[in-house]
Amino acid sequence: MLTIIVGHGRDGLNTGSEGIPIFYNRTKYELVEEKVFWLSETPEKVSRGWDAALNRIVVHGVFRNIITNQTIDIVNTHFDHKGEISRLKSAELLIDYLRKNNLTDKRIVLMGDFNCLPTESPIKLLESELKSSYRIKGFPVYGPFGTFNGFDTIETVTKKIDYIFTKNITIKKYRCIDDRRKNNLYLSDHFPIMIEI
Repeated sequence: MLTIIVGHGRDGLNTGSEGIPIFYNRTKYELVEEKVFWLSETPEKVSRGWDAALNRIVVHGVFRNIITNQTIDIVNTHFDHKGEISRLKSAELLIDYLRKNNLTDKRIVLMGDFNCLPTESPIKLLESELKSSYRIKGFPVYGPFGTFNGFDTIETVTKKIDYIFTKNITIKKYRCIDDRRKNNLYLSDHFPIMIEI
């Protein structure tokens, strides 16, 4: 098997709960280090933070390119959909984690469903340290601006709540994938986004 998964569910190991895994191709990359922590006041243990409706986690993997020997940090997360305080505190916790682990000096990708619009404080805070890939100029951008469609195939999708942030990386392409199935329905209630680096 070429594809390996990093991470586990938000309710702990072997719980079958929602996860935010990172998939990678082991013929191209070696997993150097991995970590899962919770977006809460007690990030090292299974927990729900602040006013969040659900447990929320961060999955962090450090990968080494087998050919170039370069490393890259990939961080995936899912902010709470109800807790406004939780979303801001989650952004603060993430920035603190990046700084304490000197990740802002490294090649890093932070991605996920942040449940926040670009004008909201958590996104502005993350942009104080990282770059939103859709905002970077000088490469092709494909697809709609919005990412949350709610399975509505009639209305134009304008609500952007999914992001890929980067630092110390050159982006070659950005795409928001709004493809439909043969029955004209969307693949998901969110459009996936993809960057080429």
